[in-house]
Amino acid sequence: MFEAIERQNAAAAGFPDTGDVHADLRDQMVAVAEYFQAAQSSTYREIIGAAQSDPAARQAVLDTLVNPRVQDCRRRLERAQQQGQIRADAAVDDIVELIYAPLYYRLLLGTRPNTSRQVEDILNLVFDGIRSRTPSPPSTDD
Repeated sequence: MFEAIERQNAAAAGFPDTGDVHADLRDQMVAVAEYFQAAQSSTYREIIGAAQSDPAARQAVLDTLVNPRVQDCRRRLERAQQQGQIRADAAVDDIVELIYAPLYYRLLLGTRPNTSRQVEDILNLVFDGIRSRTPSPPSTDD
């Protein structure tokens, strides 16, 4: 079953690297949002639900479906840190969770559809906090 989900989700799995981390994350996350809205995502939702009470299923979901994508996202964010696109002190694991949690929340609870507009809003909110900032010159008013 995991292999079938992996095949269905393949288009949403890749992380581009165009040199613009905001645009790259947007493109990847829109693909995820579209997959989550597709009928095939019901199987993924069911597996995640079952994994909550089955430790073996939970580990399989993490190992097969979640962790490989988390690692890809981490690598992309780390490159962005090295390029000065995001703050060097920003915790990459926290960024991954901040940007993807809203998509999973809507997938699992069905509160609202996942949309490209939602993705853009999420990224704008997160990037306001993680965007690299130029230090202000010291004040000379003493």
